[in-house]
This record gives sequence, C-alpha cells and structure tokens, in this order.
Amino acid sequence: MDLVQDAVRKHRLDPDTAAVALGNLLFAVRMGLDPRTWELIRDSLPDVAALLSRASTAAGRTAEIVSLTSPGAIRKSLEASGIPRVAVDGMANSIRSLLTADLPTDAATRAVAALDRALG
Repeated sequence: MDLVQDAVRKHRLDPDTAAVALGNLLFAVRMGLDPRTWELIRDSLPDVAALLSRASTAAGRTAEIVSLTSPGAIRKSLEASGIPRVAVDGMANSIRSLLTADLPTDAATRAVAALDRALG
C-alpha cells in the first residue's frame, strides 16, 4: 500500500500535505522505539525514509521536538496545520495496518503502542 496515495484518495489531501503528515506520524513512532525495532520498520515499509524527510509542522517545529513534548502533541500539531482529525486518525490506521501486516508480532505490538502513545 502506498501510504501517500491512500491518504490522498481516502482523505482528499494533496500529496505534499499527506506526505508531511505521514512523515510526522512515522517520526513519532521512531522516537518511541528501540533502534532494533525501528530497523525492522525501516526495512519493511515502503518509502519510509522519504516520508521521514518530509516530517515537519506548520509551526516550523520538527516532528522530533513535537513527538517529545507530550502524548497527543503530534495530533494537535497536525490538526493545527489544517489536517482534519479524521484524516490524522485514518492515516494512523493505515500505518497500523502496515505495521501489523509486515512485522513480527512483538515488533508490531511495540510499534503500534508507540504510535498510540504519540497520538495521545
């Protein structure tokens, strides 16, 4: 599944906005995981490096800073930049689906928990 095209189709976002939002969500997952689990994700998800390179927020803060501030900060930041909550939740669900389909169960469990913590 191409995450960007999925977000464009399901949530009517432009491709650039979708890529930024997905990059932020994936960066939040990365910040909540050990390096070994992240390597599994990096190796299994298509275009993860490209999406991470797009991670930033409308306020100019990087996803790394936002993801460390508090649970839910990524969601609030994305919503503040004009991305509807339903789209944020939908993109998170798409990421969850890929994680659970492509990773060993223990790694998928840790990755989904990191995403859920970041979303608050």
